[in-house]
Amino acid sequence: MASVGAVVAVVLLGSLLRPIRRALRHRAKAAATANMDFATTLTESAAVALEIRVFNVQGPIVARLTRRLAEVTLRTRQVLFLRGVTPVLYSGLAFLALIAGLYGASTMERPGLVSVGAVMLLMLRSLSYGQALQTSTATANASLPYLDEIDSELERLDAAASPIGGSTVGQLGPVSFDSVCFSYDGASTTLRNLNFQLREREVVGVVGPSGSGKSTMVQLLLGLREPTVGRVTAAGREVASIDAHDWARVVTFVPQVPRLVAGTVAENIRFFRDGVSEGDIIAAARLANLHDDVISWPDGYQHEVGEGGSRLSGGQMQRLVIARALVEQPQLLVLDEPTSSLDARSESLVKETLARLGQQMTVVVIAHRLSTLDICHRIMVIQEGELRAFDTPERLADSSDFYRDALRISGISP
Repeated sequence: MASVGAVVAVVLLGSLLRPIRRALRHRAKAAATANMDFATTLTESAAVALEIRVFNVQGPIVARLTRRLAEVTLRTRQVLFLRGVTPVLYSGLAFLALIAGLYGASTMERPGLVSVGAVMLLMLRSLSYGQALQTSTATANASLPYLDEIDSELERLDAAASPIGGSTVGQLGPVSFDSVCFSYDGASTTLRNLNFQLREREVVGVVGPSGSGKSTMVQLLLGLREPTVGRVTAAGREVASIDAHDWARVVTFVPQVPRLVAGTVAENIRFFRDGVSEGDIIAAARLANLHDDVISWPDGYQHEVGEGGSRLSGGQMQRLVIARALVEQPQLLVLDEPTSSLDARSESLVKETLARLGQQMTVVVIAHRLSTLDICHRIMVIQEGELRAFDTPERLADSSDFYRDALRISGISP
C-alpha cells in the first residue's frame, strides 16, 4: 500500500512540472534561433575573411560575433538550467513520496522495513551523486585536447596579427616590387625575384597559368603577407612600415567570387565601416555603374540582397562588391577575375567601370578572360613564379609566346 501510494504521489506531483516543460520548449526555440543567427554570421564572416582583412574591419566583425555569441550563451544557459532542474525536481518529488511511504510503513510498526528502506534511499542518492561526478570528470577529460588545440590556434592568431601603428600613406605614388621572393614553407619558392613598378593612374593586367603565383603576388601587394626576400614599397616606403588602418583605406580589393552578407545593399557597400556616409555609398554605386539599378527598386538602397545575394543578378553582385571597394575612395584597386562568370552585358558594364576608374586610380586586374584586358595600359605575364614580361598589349603580342597563344585560344587573334 505504501508503494502504491508513492507511485500515485509521483504521478500527481509530476503534473506540477508541466509549466517548466512548457517554459523549456519556449526557451529551446529561442536558443535554436540564436544558434542559427550565430552560425549564419560566423559562416558569412568566414566567407568574406579576405575582405575583412583588406578593409581592416576585424573590430566590427568581432563585436558582431560577440553579440551573437552572448545571445547564444544566455539562451543556452536558460535551456540547460530548465533541462537540468526538471529531472532534479522530479527525482526530488519521487524521494519525497518514498519518504512519505516509509513514514507510512513506520506507523504500521514495521521497524525492519523502515531500516531497509532508509538504507536503500541513502545508497541510491550516494550512487547517483557518484555517477554524476564520474560523468562530469570523463567529459572534462575528453574536452581537454580540444581546449589545448584552441589555445594553440589562438597563439598562432596573435602571432600573425597585423601590427598597428606606423606612418600614414598620404599620396600612394608608384608601388614597386624590388627583388621580391616569397615562400610559404621555407623550402619551395612560390615567387622569385619580382621587379616591377605600378605607375599612378594606369590599368595593369596580370595573366599567367594557374599556380603561377598571381594570387600570392596580389596578397603581397595588398599587404596581407610580407616578402621572404626583397621589399614592396609605396612612394619609397615599405608597405610593412605603413599603418594597417591607413593602408586599408587607400588599397582595396575585389574578389573573384562576390560574397555578400545578409542585409541591405547599403549595408553591403558600407561593410561595417562606421565612417562611411549615405553620400559615400551613393557616390561609390555611381562609380560602379550600380546606382541606376538600385534606384529602380522600390526600396532603393534598403533593398535586401537575400541569402548569398540571391535577390541580385550576378552582374549586380559584382558591381556591388566593386562599389564596396570604392566607397573609401582608394588609390589602388586590385580585382581578381572580375568578369569570369558574367554575361556579355554585365562584362561590358564592368569594363566600362574599370576604364573610367583607371583615370582616377591605379587598377590591377587579374584575368583569364583576355577580353577583359583590352582596357589595360600594360600587362604582366607571370609564369612559374617569375615575371616573364611586362609591356603594352601590342608589344606583348609580338614578344610573349604565352600571351600570343592565349590570344589565339581566346579567339581574339588568328
